[in-house]
Amino acid sequence: LSSFWRITLVVAVLSGAFVLLLEILGGPLAMVVYMLATLAVLNPGRPMQNVAISIGLPLALFLLFDRWLNASIPPDALGLPW
Repeated sequence: LSSFWRITLVVAVLSGAFVLLLEILGGPLAMVVYMLATLAVLNPGRPMQNVAISIGLPLALFLLFDRWLNASIPPDALGLPW
């Protein structure tokens, strides 16, 4: 496989794993894990930037939907506090 298709396949597999993790970890934590893994593939060599984005964006989306828009986010099976 070419590099393009290899990356596409990895991102597709990670996306499928994200859908499965939504049920177990809930929306915010599953998004952090997904973004960390995906950014490690798409933006290699910049771990601090990847961690900042992977934590900052889900936090911002959680605050936007849960606090400001009063919309629900996917619950988790672990009983975490969000």
